[in-house]
Amino acid sequence: MKNPPLYRLFAILIASLIMAGCRKSNSPTDELPPATHVGLNTMGCYVNGELFIPQEPGLASHGFASARIVSRQPPSLWLSWNDEIGNCGSNQLDIHLDSTVFATGKSFVLGQAAVNPADDSLDAQWASYTRFPCQGQSIQYLTGSLMNGSLVISYYDSLQGIVAGTFEFDAAAPGGDTLHITQGRFDMHLD
Repeated sequence: MKNPPLYRLFAILIASLIMAGCRKSNSPTDELPPATHVGLNTMGCYVNGELFIPQEPGLASHGFASARIVSRQPPSLWLSWNDEIGNCGSNQLDIHLDSTVFATGKSFVLGQAAVNPADDSLDAQWASYTRFPCQGQSIQYLTGSLMNGSLVISYYDSLQGIVAGTFEFDAAAPGGDTLHITQGRFDMHLD
Protein backbone atom coordinates (compact mmCIF):
# COMPACT_ATOMS: atom_id res chain seq x y z
CA MET A 1 0.00 0.00 0.00
CA LYS A 2 1.26 3.45 -0.92
CA ASN A 3 1.88 6.16 1.63
CA PRO A 4 -0.75 8.91 1.34
CA PRO A 5 0.48 12.07 -0.33
CA LEU A 6 1.71 14.77 2.00
CA TYR A 7 -1.12 17.15 1.02
CA ARG A 8 -3.72 14.62 2.27
CA LEU A 9 -2.02 14.42 5.68
CA PHE A 10 -1.86 18.21 5.79
CA ALA A 11 -5.59 18.48 4.88
CA ILE A 12 -6.51 16.00 7.64
CA LEU A 13 -4.45 17.94 10.16
CA ILE A 14 -6.11 21.25 9.18
CA ALA A 15 -9.61 19.69 9.33
CA SER A 16 -8.86 18.26 12.78
CA LEU A 17 -7.72 21.64 14.08
CA ILE A 18 -10.81 23.37 12.68
CA MET A 19 -13.15 20.80 14.25
CA ALA A 20 -11.37 21.08 17.60
CA GLY A 21 -11.87 24.85 17.49
CA CYS A 22 -15.64 24.42 16.95
CA ARG A 23 -16.19 22.51 20.17
CA LYS A 24 -17.79 24.25 23.13
CA SER A 25 -15.17 25.53 25.53
CA ASN A 26 -14.85 23.70 28.84
CA SER A 27 -12.89 26.56 30.35
CA PRO A 28 -13.56 26.93 34.09
CA THR A 29 -14.50 30.57 33.49
CA ASP A 30 -17.52 29.57 31.34
CA GLU A 31 -19.49 27.73 34.01
CA LEU A 32 -19.51 26.77 37.66
CA PRO A 33 -16.89 24.18 38.61
CA PRO A 34 -18.22 20.67 39.21
CA ALA A 35 -19.39 19.82 42.73
CA THR A 36 -16.42 17.75 43.91
CA HIS A 37 -14.92 16.92 47.30
CA VAL A 38 -11.29 16.01 46.74
CA GLY A 39 -9.51 19.28 47.65
CA LEU A 40 -9.18 20.79 44.15
CA ASN A 41 -9.21 24.41 45.44
CA THR A 42 -12.12 25.28 43.18
CA MET A 43 -14.91 27.75 43.84
CA GLY A 44 -17.66 29.41 41.89
CA CYS A 45 -20.91 31.31 42.39
CA TYR A 46 -23.14 33.92 40.79
CA VAL A 47 -22.98 37.53 42.00
CA ASN A 48 -26.19 39.27 40.94
CA GLY A 49 -26.44 36.70 38.14
CA GLU A 50 -22.86 37.11 36.89
CA LEU A 51 -20.41 34.23 37.19
CA PHE A 52 -17.61 34.71 39.76
CA ILE A 53 -14.72 32.22 39.62
CA PRO A 54 -11.30 33.22 40.95
CA GLN A 55 -8.63 32.31 38.43
CA GLU A 56 -5.40 30.47 39.10
CA PRO A 57 -2.19 32.50 38.89
CA GLY A 58 -0.73 32.30 35.40
CA LEU A 59 -4.05 32.52 33.55
CA ALA A 60 -5.56 35.65 32.04
CA SER A 61 -6.67 36.77 35.49
CA HIS A 62 -4.73 36.22 38.66
CA GLY A 63 -6.41 35.29 41.89
CA PHE A 64 -6.17 33.17 44.95
CA ALA A 65 -8.22 30.69 46.86
CA SER A 66 -7.57 29.97 50.51
CA ALA A 67 -9.16 27.83 53.19
CA ARG A 68 -7.73 27.55 56.66
CA ILE A 69 -8.73 26.34 60.07
CA VAL A 70 -7.78 28.76 62.83
CA SER A 71 -6.40 26.70 65.69
CA ARG A 72 -8.52 27.10 68.77
CA GLN A 73 -11.14 24.99 70.45
CA PRO A 74 -13.51 24.67 68.76
CA PRO A 75 -11.77 25.79 65.55
CA SER A 76 -12.78 28.52 63.10
CA LEU A 77 -12.91 28.20 59.31
CA TRP A 78 -11.88 31.03 56.97
CA LEU A 79 -12.68 30.69 53.25
CA SER A 80 -11.38 33.43 50.95
CA TRP A 81 -11.39 33.85 47.18
CA ASN A 82 -10.00 36.78 45.21
CA ASP A 83 -10.11 37.51 41.50
CA GLU A 84 -8.17 40.32 39.85
CA ILE A 85 -9.99 42.16 37.10
CA GLY A 86 -7.66 42.57 34.15
CA ASN A 87 -4.70 44.72 35.15
CA CYS A 88 -6.55 46.78 37.71
CA GLY A 89 -8.92 46.10 40.61
CA SER A 90 -10.22 42.91 42.17
CA ASN A 91 -13.22 41.30 43.83
CA GLN A 92 -12.97 39.17 46.97
CA LEU A 93 -15.47 36.85 48.64
CA ASP A 94 -14.89 35.76 52.27
CA ILE A 95 -16.79 33.38 54.53
CA HIS A 96 -15.98 32.97 58.22
CA LEU A 97 -17.38 30.27 60.48
CA ASP A 98 -16.19 31.02 63.99
CA SER A 99 -15.80 28.61 66.90
CA THR A 100 -17.78 25.69 65.64
CA VAL A 101 -17.52 21.97 65.00
CA PHE A 102 -17.31 20.94 61.34
CA ALA A 103 -18.92 17.81 59.96
CA THR A 104 -20.27 16.53 56.66
CA GLY A 105 -23.90 17.61 56.29
CA LYS A 106 -23.71 20.43 58.83
CA SER A 107 -25.30 23.76 57.85
CA PHE A 108 -24.61 27.28 59.10
CA VAL A 109 -26.48 30.58 58.98
CA LEU A 110 -24.34 33.37 57.58
CA GLY A 111 -25.48 36.44 59.49
CA GLN A 112 -24.01 39.17 61.62
CA ALA A 113 -20.33 39.88 61.12
CA ALA A 114 -18.09 40.77 64.02
CA VAL A 115 -17.64 44.50 64.56
CA ASN A 116 -14.15 44.06 63.13
CA PRO A 117 -14.19 41.04 60.75
CA ALA A 118 -10.40 40.65 61.22
CA ASP A 119 -10.92 40.15 64.99
CA ASP A 120 -10.53 36.42 65.71
CA SER A 121 -11.80 36.77 69.25
CA LEU A 122 -15.51 37.12 68.43
CA ASP A 123 -17.87 34.26 67.63
CA ALA A 124 -19.76 34.86 64.39
CA GLN A 125 -20.72 33.23 61.11
CA TRP A 126 -20.65 35.78 58.31
CA ALA A 127 -19.84 36.40 54.66
CA SER A 128 -18.65 39.41 52.69
CA TYR A 129 -18.03 40.44 49.12
CA THR A 130 -15.62 43.32 48.55
CA ARG A 131 -15.00 45.25 45.37
CA PHE A 132 -11.55 46.84 45.14
CA PRO A 133 -11.63 49.31 42.22
CA CYS A 134 -8.49 50.58 40.51
CA GLN A 135 -9.13 54.00 41.93
CA GLY A 136 -11.40 55.15 44.68
CA GLN A 137 -12.83 53.56 47.79
CA SER A 138 -13.42 49.81 48.15
CA ILE A 139 -17.02 48.69 48.69
CA GLN A 140 -17.69 45.89 51.19
CA TYR A 141 -21.02 44.05 51.23
CA LEU A 142 -21.69 42.16 54.48
CA THR A 143 -24.27 39.71 55.70
CA GLY A 144 -26.18 40.79 58.79
CA SER A 145 -29.37 40.26 60.75
CA LEU A 146 -31.58 41.21 57.77
CA MET A 147 -29.24 40.26 54.91
CA ASN A 148 -28.09 36.71 55.52
CA GLY A 149 -27.63 33.31 53.94
CA SER A 150 -26.42 29.78 54.51
CA LEU A 151 -23.47 27.46 54.02
CA VAL A 152 -23.70 23.66 53.97
CA ILE A 153 -20.62 21.49 54.36
CA SER A 154 -21.18 18.61 51.93
CA TYR A 155 -17.84 16.98 52.77
CA TYR A 156 -15.29 17.40 55.55
CA ASP A 157 -12.19 15.27 56.12
CA SER A 158 -9.90 16.58 58.86
CA LEU A 159 -7.23 13.94 58.18
CA GLN A 160 -6.84 14.80 54.48
CA GLY A 161 -7.60 18.49 55.10
CA ILE A 162 -10.55 18.76 52.70
CA VAL A 163 -13.70 20.85 53.06
CA ALA A 164 -16.37 21.15 50.35
CA GLY A 165 -19.83 22.61 50.29
CA THR A 166 -22.39 25.04 48.97
CA PHE A 167 -23.43 28.55 49.97
CA GLU A 168 -25.67 31.47 49.13
CA PHE A 169 -26.25 34.81 50.79
CA ASP A 170 -27.48 38.36 50.44
CA ALA A 171 -25.24 41.18 51.60
CA ALA A 172 -25.49 44.95 51.88
CA ALA A 173 -23.04 47.84 51.59
CA PRO A 174 -23.16 50.77 54.04
CA GLY A 175 -24.98 52.94 51.44
CA GLY A 176 -27.80 50.38 51.11
CA ASP A 177 -26.72 48.74 47.84
CA THR A 178 -27.23 44.94 47.95
CA LEU A 179 -25.73 41.84 46.35
CA HIS A 180 -27.24 38.40 45.86
CA ILE A 181 -24.77 35.50 45.87
CA THR A 182 -26.34 32.30 44.51
CA GLN A 183 -25.37 28.72 43.59
CA GLY A 184 -22.04 28.97 45.42
CA ARG A 185 -19.90 25.85 45.66
CA PHE A 186 -16.38 25.10 46.80
CA ASP A 187 -13.92 22.23 47.14
CA MET A 188 -10.91 23.35 49.16
CA HIS A 189 -7.76 21.82 50.56
CA LEU A 190 -7.06 23.36 53.95
CA ASP A 191 -3.80 25.37 54.23
